[in-house]
Amino acid sequence: MKYNVKQLKDGSFAVDAGRGKYFNKTKSWDRNEAERDAVIMSMNWHREQMEKTFNQGVKFGLVDGDMKDYLC
Repeated sequence: MKYNVKQLKDGSFAVDAGRGKYFNKTKSWDRNEAERDAVIMSMNWHREQMEKTFNQGVKFGLVDGDMKDYLC
């Protein structure tokens, strides 16, 4: 998973952005809500990485068609 939850000094929770920072929009008093946000943000990050990798493969002529043809 790309993102994790951290507990802030005030006792709330947020998705960790690294280097002591966090995503303000994810701040919550409910740890489960923050964990859900972390999972969603991680899924989006991994999807973006797959798209970048697939597009690079297309650019070099290594793959063609639809990305879903290569995912299992």
